[in-house]
Amino acid sequence: MNTQIAVRFTALTIGLTLAMGGCGGNSSSRDAGTSAGAGTATAATPGSETARRNACDFVNRAEVEAIIGKAVTLLHDIQSDTETACELSDAANSKVTLVVVTVVWTGGKAEADAEKAAVAMGRSLMNEKDVDIEALTGSGAAAGLADAAYYSDVMPSWLLKGDVLIKVIAPTSPGEQTKRIYLSVAKMALARL
Repeated sequence: MNTQIAVRFTALTIGLTLAMGGCGGNSSSRDAGTSAGAGTATAATPGSETARRNACDFVNRAEVEAIIGKAVTLLHDIQSDTETACELSDAANSKVTLVVVTVVWTGGKAEADAEKAAVAMGRSLMNEKDVDIEALTGSGAAAGLADAAYYSDVMPSWLLKGDVLIKVIAPTSPGEQTKRIYLSVAKMALARL
């Protein structure tokens, strides 16, 4: 049993490192609290690359606050031309990151393939209960559903729509909250993509 706990801790550490990989680099940031609103974000207009490239647009702030049970601050962090992140911090202590939503706007299919390979290697070590991925991906190419999705309580969860990959991690939340946050982001992202 101690080995299983050690494996989960190591996996969580690796997942957090991967999820937070570009956050401290040379990036341009702005507070997204006003753009994401108190639960809704403005929809991107066709051809408006800047509006489309805000990861905080996939966060229903009011819903996440209700799940976590505290006010959050949203920070939109631009990692690169093809990747942005939305960091949700405790409004009372901004040094505590509660949720990170990272969006890979192009190249998501290739990254999802890499994520699938990593999951396949670790699945035997981490026997997680899956979220009903079928509800997100459907049984065909139904409009509005993800092309692929993965959920884990401790590793970054993700969903793929076209070539856009949305990754979600809630490092301080217990499993049930993590699942609800993931589903909230997935629902918002699929409605907006």
